[in-house]
Amino acid sequence: MSRNDGKQEEKDEFFDPAPAPAPAPSTASRTKRVVAVLIAALLLVGGFLAGWFSGGFASKASMDENLQTFLWALDVLDENYYRELDKQTIYDGLFNALRVDDYTQLFLPVEYDEHQQAAAGKRAGAGFSLIQTTDSEGSIPVVYSVTGNSPAERAGIRRGMYVFGYGEGDKTDRQGTSSQLVSDCSAFTGEYSILCGYRRDGSDAAVRTLKNAGFQASYCSYKDSEGTFSVRYDRSETRPDLLTASMVETEDPVPVLDEDTAYIRLDSFNGYAAQEFEKCLSFMKLRGRKDLILDLRSNGGGYLTILGEIASFLMRNAQGDSPVIMSAHYRDDKIALSHAPRNLFPFEQDARFRVLADEATASASECLLGVMVDYGTVEFSDIFLRKSGDLPARTFGKGIMQSEFENSNGAAIKLTVATVHWPVSDRCIHGVGVTEADGAIGVPAPYIWGDDDPMLNAAIASLR
Repeated sequence: MSRNDGKQEEKDEFFDPAPAPAPAPSTASRTKRVVAVLIAALLLVGGFLAGWFSGGFASKASMDENLQTFLWALDVLDENYYRELDKQTIYDGLFNALRVDDYTQLFLPVEYDEHQQAAAGKRAGAGFSLIQTTDSEGSIPVVYSVTGNSPAERAGIRRGMYVFGYGEGDKTDRQGTSSQLVSDCSAFTGEYSILCGYRRDGSDAAVRTLKNAGFQASYCSYKDSEGTFSVRYDRSETRPDLLTASMVETEDPVPVLDEDTAYIRLDSFNGYAAQEFEKCLSFMKLRGRKDLILDLRSNGGGYLTILGEIASFLMRNAQGDSPVIMSAHYRDDKIALSHAPRNLFPFEQDARFRVLADEATASASECLLGVMVDYGTVEFSDIFLRKSGDLPARTFGKGIMQSEFENSNGAAIKLTVATVHWPVSDRCIHGVGVTEADGAIGVPAPYIWGDDDPMLNAAIASLR
């Protein structure tokens, strides 16, 4: 939907609670960035340039008085300051002034292209991240996340594994912090190896060999009592521009799942996540499973269109061909409804659902929870939240939506435009989240789970 008639294009989007910063520019691009940031900032600040959205640059006479004053003062400083003026500090301040909240972000053309590529699932590198943890045995890097279909995932690296060593080729004689390891591995141009495993004592550690490369990320994976499967993307040797998708067995089965239950993990609402989710549901039906455990832990959101496509399959009691999945409330009191493109509940009416969520389950994920609750697919008691110590268990609580406004030169600004409300109850969870007070089940569990997963175990037990 669009709320402006100007040159920019607007895309509705849910964003991660802590979006990654744009990559730092090289020294060679520093000057160009300085100029581009200044120009983009001045053009995008609302009301600064009269007539901008009706086309063309405004003349100096039509500029806002504050802008005229700023440009005059900048000229005076540049020409008369007793030292060479550090314009970067001034530009940084101007750029930071645009960050009216934690989710607003200005993209230069190159940065926005990289952002769009990432949102489409086009990635490069190894596809895993690490954090440094400290326990009674010392400090050690632990795998925090692994992107589906990445070199790391294909090599067998999994979330929750301890990293004991790494090195080029088949060597694993280097040790270092998580940041050192990431820096070193990012610089490797050939194959390298990582020694890792789930056991802190290293008794199950094995060498995983991989190589940094470009890849199409996948965001859904499937498990049942007979096997674990991931979505694989491969390019045709004769048509490298074509991607083929397949379900490939990647791990051991999960015998604690009963013969009626499937587990689907959804990492993000980006790339081809909707098609992957549908493929996992078809796979689930083919394998004779009727109950579903949906894992939304650490899913920070993504695009509204993908949310709608996935929600199409998860509305038990919704009526009509295109049910409402959320409403957006703008500052001018306008309310815009978003609809699912279809209403396809492929489960038996008595199918049982459980959902796993944690404090990093945010935005589009929380909206999907609202869809499932409001349309009777789950009750709050079917939602399992991670509990840590005495803190109340909850999801992140991001009930606001960002839109991307794209300029004709390829720059863009991501801006918070509305609050988000659940489709039937009209509830906005911003700043609150889904909590134990709603009736959700808190489960004591580590934030980074491995082969032992207390939250999954609790959900499985509840289905018995």
